[in-house]
Amino acid sequence: MLPLHLQPQSHVPLYVQLRDQLRALVHAGDLRPGDRIPASRELATMLGVHRTTVANAYAAVCR
Repeated sequence: MLPLHLQPQSHVPLYVQLRDQLRALVHAGDLRPGDRIPASRELATMLGVHRTTVANAYAAVCR
């Protein structure tokens, strides 16, 4: 399970919070090439957000 924590009350959009946390995990070496991450629906359910939020974060990590 990924250590992800979103703050809905923050002025920072949820997908940006998620993107930044995923990037931090990559830079820290906690997520490496070939590691599996949850499907967007699964992660959205775990975090209590819309699937589009997760899909946008996943897409932004790759940019």
